[in-house]
Amino acid sequence: MLIKDLINIPERIYANEFVIKLTEGIERPEETLDQYVVTAQLKRQYERALSLV
Repeated sequence: MLIKDLINIPERIYANEFVIKLTEGIERPEETLDQYVVTAQLKRQYERALSLV
């Protein structure tokens, strides 16, 4: 058995597939929170941005 038989691996992915649109996120907050992942880089950028205000 191959990994591709166990999980769906798309042949192509696009940058906009990783964007959470605020208007859609507000409409479905529970789904948005389930899918949202805070990476170490994102955390650093949030901290950097908050330090500016």
